[in-house]
Amino acid sequence: LEPLAFTSTITQLAHFCLDQSLLLMGFLYTEYTKLLEATTNKLIRAVLESLEKRWKKCDQDVYIAAVILNPLYKTEPFAKIPQLNFAGIFVLICKLWQWIYGSPPPHEIFTELQEYIANKGLYVNFPAWVESVRCEAEKKASIVEHPDPLRMYEGMQFGGGEKTPLQRLAFQLFSVCTNSVSCEHLFSMFGLVLTCLRSQLRSEAMTALAELRLHLRDEHAKTGQTKHQLQ
Repeated sequence: LEPLAFTSTITQLAHFCLDQSLLLMGFLYTEYTKLLEATTNKLIRAVLESLEKRWKKCDQDVYIAAVILNPLYKTEPFAKIPQLNFAGIFVLICKLWQWIYGSPPPHEIFTELQEYIANKGLYVNFPAWVESVRCEAEKKASIVEHPDPLRMYEGMQFGGGEKTPLQRLAFQLFSVCTNSVSCEHLFSMFGLVLTCLRSQLRSEAMTALAELRLHLRDEHAKTGQTKHQLQ
């Protein structure tokens, strides 16, 4: 159960993003595959089958693109397969752009993607900046904290100027938080409304009340009116 306990801790981080979701699934699959080689435990096999089932149901392109657009990883975690050579990545990015923005990607994204992958042109100084952000995050954060990719992309901005197409897509993907805490808080709110208050509200009103409480909590945390802490 150790791998599951480890990943459970990470999934509750405040900035748990799409790329980390895929990397954690890969970590779990690797760890339990190793355990399966040493034993034929049915529980281990069930965990592996569950991971495969959930990966098949995922929007796989979104998770793969998030890992590639994370400057710490790019294509390093992936196997060298035709789907993930430069041509395959370009098709993936174009597909996501069309899906998110509802229009074909701009032509300059082709050159920008090449420069990003090869650390050339606009991104020639990017690796040094990324390493600085990573070191800064390690000094401030706990052992499970993850350097913020958005902080890395901010270093490519010109005083709040317009983002490039690839940067727009990166900001879109890394603004999605996939942690489990929000779901846990929501069910806690349901428990408070139904059990502690003995409420007879209908499901629609109960959901609205719980969501309102969570929204107010987030707003108070942003304005500093209450201490923001994930339990």
